[in-house]
Amino acid sequence: MKVTKKVLTYSLEFIVFVILLILFVVFYMKNEVGDFTKQRTSVTTRHENSTELEFPSIVFCMKPGSKVSVAQKYNLEKLEDFFDSDDSVFFREKLANLSFNLNEDFQIFINENSLHLGMNFIRDISPRRSRQLELPYMVESIVTIHHATCIKIQPEFTVKADGFQLDFKVQLKDSLLEKPRGFYLYLTSNQTWAGIVAENWINFQPTKVYVDFQTTFVGYKLFVTQQKFSEGETDISQCQANHNSNCNCSTVTYANLPLCHATADTVCKPGYKGWYQDCFKPRMVLTFNPIEFDVENYLPINPLSSTVSLILWSMIKEIKEEIPVITTTNFIGSLGGSLGMFFGFSFAAPLIYILRLILNKCLKNSE
Repeated sequence: MKVTKKVLTYSLEFIVFVILLILFVVFYMKNEVGDFTKQRTSVTTRHENSTELEFPSIVFCMKPGSKVSVAQKYNLEKLEDFFDSDDSVFFREKLANLSFNLNEDFQIFINENSLHLGMNFIRDISPRRSRQLELPYMVESIVTIHHATCIKIQPEFTVKADGFQLDFKVQLKDSLLEKPRGFYLYLTSNQTWAGIVAENWINFQPTKVYVDFQTTFVGYKLFVTQQKFSEGETDISQCQANHNSNCNCSTVTYANLPLCHATADTVCKPGYKGWYQDCFKPRMVLTFNPIEFDVENYLPINPLSSTVSLILWSMIKEIKEEIPVITTTNFIGSLGGSLGMFFGFSFAAPLIYILRLILNKCLKNSE
């Protein structure tokens, strides 16, 4: 069967088309398709001058988190074993014995005002204020897996001027026989403090500093960063509520459930691991970046107390936003434009025209 010139021409055009398609997919669209299908993201950064900012929630956790002699009495090699026990009775009583407790073993003062559990109203003596204000704080005990009972101080107000300063003094009781070496200080937003329960934050890390009781005074300038993620939970509280809808109490601080008197009291065991995986990946978080500043050591050395000064140094907020490398709209537009470039007149047509000339010449010579 004799192969006609027309068949050879169409065959050649088809081969060229296939070769160009392969080159197009392998060398040009591979990265864009990968970025789109794998939902790759990049982070943009900008700065914004804010009219008001949240002051961080402060969580104090003693180191060690439990009294060693009591842990030995309960045959606990590590504190986590206490929460894994299924047959523990008098859970709340044992937890209180293990923990360092506010106003029993130590006190916390803000600007010389002693704190207690519940709502506190502290007089603001920030030097940049023209008048003194009564500011509200909520003080709560937080049951955690790695630190036993911690204390959370959550400001119920926002800051509207830079230079806002609070001084926290942690004072151990003289009568305390077994004293901690120091304490951890966690600075979180009001929405994300619950990560301290298992000390597990999935997509970010809060500020964590350690203060030894041999340190008389330490100060930090705080700078605020807002992180926005492309995915995450927008309403953590509602997600928590859905998870514990069939629970009557919890062995850790968990979404407003009361603390169990005994581990056997739980109708269900709120799965804090599952809860973190499902709920505790917020779409937006605030972090507070500390820079330690030098201060004149005007306080006498006291191994029973340490003072921490926190200053919200600037009202300029850094915003880091996670965005898709390529959106659906951009991908479709890029695909259409790239196809036009590869298979339209500008790329494929001249090549096919040249090959046709070569083919015609070869066929004439063979006749």
